[in-house]
Amino acid sequence: MLTNNILNIVNEFNQKKTYIGKTIIQKVIYLTFSEEHRRKFYIPYLYGPYSEMVQLMVDSLIYSNYIIYSSDKKSLTLSKSLENKNFSFSEPYKKRFEYVLNFLFTNNVTSTEKISYLAKINMLVHNNNGTSRDPTFLKERASLLGWKDLASLKENDIKNLLDLSDSFDKKS
Repeated sequence: MLTNNILNIVNEFNQKKTYIGKTIIQKVIYLTFSEEHRRKFYIPYLYGPYSEMVQLMVDSLIYSNYIIYSSDKKSLTLSKSLENKNFSFSEPYKKRFEYVLNFLFTNNVTSTEKISYLAKINMLVHNNNGTSRDPTFLKERASLLGWKDLASLKENDIKNLLDLSDSFDKKS
């Protein structure tokens, strides 16, 4: 189930000739999961939401040579035998994965930094049940979690990320 989803994500980014690394996979899976699964499998970590389960699955796919990890570029590609294959998404998440990938590419949120910002803001807002959307509060929260990159943004940038997160949530 999760295996095919990861392979599909790598394949989509590869086909669009867009960089993909382990951090991006973590964030795309996070954004795809329901609130319940996000809380169950993800914790706040250095680069944003992190799941040990997702990391183990990615590492397993690399170890099995389904995904090739380029250590110099820190990027992932499908093995030659799997290129341009279509892997079936696990059913409960098929539409959600399609939505998330479409949203990211349509809104040009494909770099590690941009996807991480979206996932971090999303986690901050949803972990406090949306009760505080104040940029100052969110910056302080980000700082406490060690997310210095997010904490150092200007308040206007935080508001723009909140708007992006709202747009993501409304359409999903």
